[in-house]
Amino acid sequence: MLTFSGVSKSFDARPALVDVTLSVAAGSRTAVVGVNGSGKTTLLRLAAGELDPDRGNVSLPTGATVAYVPQDYGIVAAATVEQYLKLRAGVLGIEHELHALEGAVAAGDEVAAAAYADALDRYAAVGGYEIDGRVQRALAALQLPAATLPRPLGELSGGQQVRVGLAGILASRFDLYLLDEPTNNLDLIALELLTDFVATADATFLLVSHDRAFLDETANSIIEIDEHSHTAEAFGVSFAEYRQTRARLLATQSARYRAYLDEVARLQGSIRTKRTSAARRTDNRPPRDGDKMQRDFLTERAATGAGKSVRALERRLQRLEAVAEPRTGWELRLSLAATSRSGDLVVEADNVVKTYGPFRLGPLALAVHWRDRLALLGHNGAGKSVLIGLLTGAVKPDSGTVRRGPGVRVGVLQQGGADLAGRGSGLATFLAAVPTTEADARTLLAKFDLGADHVLRGVYSYSPGERCRLGLAILMAKGANWLVLDEPTNHLDLEAQEELEQALTGFDGTLLMVSHDREFLERIGITRRVELADGQLLNDVPA
Repeated sequence: MLTFSGVSKSFDARPALVDVTLSVAAGSRTAVVGVNGSGKTTLLRLAAGELDPDRGNVSLPTGATVAYVPQDYGIVAAATVEQYLKLRAGVLGIEHELHALEGAVAAGDEVAAAAYADALDRYAAVGGYEIDGRVQRALAALQLPAATLPRPLGELSGGQQVRVGLAGILASRFDLYLLDEPTNNLDLIALELLTDFVATADATFLLVSHDRAFLDETANSIIEIDEHSHTAEAFGVSFAEYRQTRARLLATQSARYRAYLDEVARLQGSIRTKRTSAARRTDNRPPRDGDKMQRDFLTERAATGAGKSVRALERRLQRLEAVAEPRTGWELRLSLAATSRSGDLVVEADNVVKTYGPFRLGPLALAVHWRDRLALLGHNGAGKSVLIGLLTGAVKPDSGTVRRGPGVRVGVLQQGGADLAGRGSGLATFLAAVPTTEADARTLLAKFDLGADHVLRGVYSYSPGERCRLGLAILMAKGANWLVLDEPTNHLDLEAQEELEQALTGFDGTLLMVSHDREFLERIGITRRVELADGQLLNDVPA
């Protein structure tokens, strides 16, 4: 279906992909994995034709239809929902072509008639004749009313926009889908619909995602991009099998490297020992009297023998085949320690109500206690972010009360570090939140892969993943005893997610977590699940 032949691509002389040669089989669900910045999105944009390779070529079957869906679903705020859905389905542009040609075709223009026939073929290929029915079914599945269709996207809430973006995928019919982080910001209902679509659609998928459960359920082949060489390697296995394969390869490489280092150390030690021994025999020889000729002869013979032995060892050392140290890449070395214990009650909301336009949260009551590990669940637009704002004090209720317990130190990480986006440089933002020296701040930020070239840049220019790492660095330095994290894994690569899991598992404080990452919630040991629906508390149960 899709072939890369010797493809290389650079940006400002910095390589993104180098000599990539691989094929994506028709009907496969291929996941593209690698750390952030390794070149995954570049691979998708090359496949979509949005970028041209510097070398090599990318090829598709003649007439194949392709959909590239970027991380933000390509939302166009000024477009109506109906226009966006038809645009995403590849129908809108063809409809405009057909309307523009109708007059000339009616007048008997043969060139226009040929163009019209070609447009009709393309319209049929993307399922244009069935688009209205598919749109209605997609909206219904995502619990979006048909009355949404004429509304501009800019008028919808963020959660509704995400659902419309997914509806654009569900209502489309393409031969090849290129999906960049499609699970970000999806609630559980939407995630299940996307998973089912990817698993069952009669199409080929090239997926970039950090959602491990999603990849486990969909991917049947893997493309790994190396962050150092920017080359790509294909694995014809499922995501779970790929992770096992990579773990075995790393273990084997590490064992070979340790054995190599041990042998180098052994040979070097033997060489030093023999040289020292020979030097000691020479330095300690007795005065040259009596039978000195015999003693000199024996000493010189011993030194010659030692020299031959040393040279033999040196030759063995030179001939020893070097083994490269396995590259494990940057690791998020995160440690979250509560500086002090709060009281038994962390926060309590009593009969609170908050209204934003037509949306109303409450009235509801909720109490969070010391060492609760609480997952806040609900579909997009259910009111999770509003409730977090009320509990942390960032939002004041219209009625009711919110009471925080004694000794509570709260640390909040908004989705994608959104609360950090409008501030100054990364370094200034960190220093404004954490009283420390600039040198110590730079050292800590470097542990979060925010080096000298990052910390002086404005945070507004950071990617969501970079803002997330900045937010985590602030949380680590502040020593909060109540952590409130909104979709913390959305923009972290797989390795960083696992580091975050380990840090949160060992965190001896209170957690309030919004996440649709099922594996993440299971691994960090959630003890309580609170579910919202349409501004109301639906469930509050032990995990």
